[in-house]
Amino acid sequence: MSLSTGISAARRAACGHRMSAAFITFVATAALFAAPGAALASSSVSWSSATGVDVNGGAQMSVSCPTADQCTGVDRAGQEITFDPTETSNNVIKTASIAGTEALTVVSCPSTAQCTAVDGDGHEYTFDPTSGSIITKATVDPGNALYFVACGTSTTKCVANERNGNAVVFDPLSPSSVSTLATGSTNLEGLWCTSDVSECTAIDDAGDEIAFTTSPLALVNKTDVAPSTLLYEVSCQSDFSLCTAVGKNGTNGEAVDFVPSTGTATIVTVSTTYPLYSVSCTSSTTCETVDSAGNAYTVNPTANTATSATQVASGNLHQVSCTSSSQCTAVDDVGNEVTFDPGGASNGLVRIDTANGLHAIACPSASLCVGVDLWGQVVTFNPSVPGSSSYSGPIDKNYVGFLGVSCPSTSQCTAIDADGYAFTFDPSSPGSSTGQLINAGDTFYSIACPTTGQCTAVDQDGTEYTFDPGGGSPTGSKSLAGRALTSVSCPSAQQCTAVDYGGEEATFDPQTSALIGSTTTVDAGNALTGVACPSTGQCTAVDDVGNQVTFNPLSPSGALPTNIDGSNAIDNVACSSTALCVAVDAGGNAIEDDSGNWTVEPIPGLGALEGIACGSSMCFAADVAGNGALGTIATPPAPVPVNVAAPTISGTVVIGQTLTESNGSWSNSPTGYSYQWELCNSSGGACAAIAGATGQTYVITANDAGSTIRVLETASNSSGPGAATSSSQTAVVPAAATSTGTSPATTTSLVAPGLTQLLKKLISSKHHSAKFTFAASGNTTKYQCALVRLPTRKHAKTPAPKFSLCGSSKNYKTLKVGTYRFYVRAVGPGGTGSTTIYRFTIKHS
Repeated sequence: MSLSTGISAARRAACGHRMSAAFITFVATAALFAAPGAALASSSVSWSSATGVDVNGGAQMSVSCPTADQCTGVDRAGQEITFDPTETSNNVIKTASIAGTEALTVVSCPSTAQCTAVDGDGHEYTFDPTSGSIITKATVDPGNALYFVACGTSTTKCVANERNGNAVVFDPLSPSSVSTLATGSTNLEGLWCTSDVSECTAIDDAGDEIAFTTSPLALVNKTDVAPSTLLYEVSCQSDFSLCTAVGKNGTNGEAVDFVPSTGTATIVTVSTTYPLYSVSCTSSTTCETVDSAGNAYTVNPTANTATSATQVASGNLHQVSCTSSSQCTAVDDVGNEVTFDPGGASNGLVRIDTANGLHAIACPSASLCVGVDLWGQVVTFNPSVPGSSSYSGPIDKNYVGFLGVSCPSTSQCTAIDADGYAFTFDPSSPGSSTGQLINAGDTFYSIACPTTGQCTAVDQDGTEYTFDPGGGSPTGSKSLAGRALTSVSCPSAQQCTAVDYGGEEATFDPQTSALIGSTTTVDAGNALTGVACPSTGQCTAVDDVGNQVTFNPLSPSGALPTNIDGSNAIDNVACSSTALCVAVDAGGNAIEDDSGNWTVEPIPGLGALEGIACGSSMCFAADVAGNGALGTIATPPAPVPVNVAAPTISGTVVIGQTLTESNGSWSNSPTGYSYQWELCNSSGGACAAIAGATGQTYVITANDAGSTIRVLETASNSSGPGAATSSSQTAVVPAAATSTGTSPATTTSLVAPGLTQLLKKLISSKHHSAKFTFAASGNTTKYQCALVRLPTRKHAKTPAPKFSLCGSSKNYKTLKVGTYRFYVRAVGPGGTGSTTIYRFTIKHS
């Protein structure tokens, strides 16, 4: 099984200028749709729960907890992760990329609906942590590294300190208004402000504390409270009367209790082994601090004392945030959070940031997927086995991000990067290399390898390059468009289709670089972000405003885009067949076609989606946090039976005689049949059902004289019944012969009995028995009974009933477990009545 691969789209968010792979933002969504004209059942793809795939770890740099059940952390990958610290598993509320590839240094959340984070380039990012949506994003201190931010409980004022010693005051909802205070210090580290952000103190790596006000913005005091101590973070009492800073002096982890307005200070040695990295104060006697070895300590700033170490984690705890004296949450440098009671138990480590984030995926088989990420690394895994990931480490020695991957076999994949290189590897042992130079300094966006000896990559300059991944120079290259080519799909070695940022498609022969037809606009005015061609006669492309367009690449003119995802920017698409395609976007949703109505459902547990790959029976989607989910494509139902040859009727067409139906021929493996006898006029028309005549045999009655008879047969299988098909009509039924002087009463006695009615039915699985009591209208002298056990083997034909004489009741004992049909019919001077059939089951007792 060869599966198509989806590549992320926001990598071309700034098409028109060259982008470095190390600084590209990737945003995406999941959409699932069928090609026009396809009739798909609702929920064709069923998604599994999300599992970590690229789990090398995301360094959580900071955490802020506005309430006891909501915390938000930020990491080096520019992500925010909001989680419920009271949950011990599956506690992530939202993961979102808010800063591209910028490393976020710290976050402050004045409310559960607003947080502000800062980075190392002077930017602020204000966002809703529960949705990941950006409220504002601005440069508040150009070119300077912001190390800390404090917003208190104010949603309109934040203070950040920077590496060069300035304090920056800004309104996160209107960040263009910025005030700067020079503190006279260098290398500011920690910062704390009152809840209304009117008074603040900062500390630096020289042991100084700097107290200042924000309205007006003025310096109040600067004191060297801890000479020779590198201070990392500070927390104060709510009335700003006493503060505690933590850091290191040599190998000692020290806490410094000081009065911010005067600088009066006392130093407390908390640890003689590990530096203290963070502190959070909840009362005048309780400040919680954590160290680089995962220990927590409680400092009493009034008494200038500290408790001994309590191990709450196994690694480097970066920051701690306490919502009360009994609940604190800390984050570490490998993507975990730990929530603990300083005086009691810990909830244990919980992974919240799995984070390298798969950027592109290829699945050469249903049990092997290969992902590549922005750090030049490869992850291989079985999509149906959670936790099966094998992480390669960087195979791109240039450490340039991979933007695409294609695997023509389970033992060969080729990835392309943003520096003009291709890396071909065996996914079971990726190794590392300097790569195969295709075009120096180029940024390749997408790759398709229809064979192990041929790959085609497309770039930001509108050029395709076809090459042998085994080595050597490109075998062909051609400029296809004036804009960046964002995606390419090759349904064969002689045909590829690429799409660009201007809504155009170009279909070409990669072996000769000759265009097949001309470049055609299929989505005017919109940026096409992905294309998948499940056949040489069909391609589906998606764009950045929620549209899909399906077209024949050999004759693309006249294709019309259709909106399937509102105004969301769809990132990429993969097709399992010409009837089903899957696209991805930043919402983590699946969009399916249900009888022409597009419906949206989330893929459980996934955030902003980046990669998508589909095969004949499965799809796999992955998000920016390195999580993935397997989508199982429902097997389409088998077609219902279709008649090939009509049923036939045998028997003598005389009153009192039995007619027998023989099954016709049907396609699609019928497993059962039903019957309805009909009485028609002498010409074979105006047919109407005979009440109760639903068996495979029918006894002609005097009422049928002067009419013809036919039977309707319906075959069914697991998908349901097919269309009923009728036999040919019989000859006209002649009237019953009568003798001279025969009275009407004598003629009436020749009428066959009517349909037998079951008066009582007693089925016992416990005793493996069945008992029936029955009666029939008309002149009945006896009954005929038969019992047939239905075969258990699929498609086996049910045996015909073998009738024997019985009284007005019939009892069966010692029945085997199984499903049975009971047949009964009345017999009299006028012939045999219609057969009654009753189905029942004997179960394990």
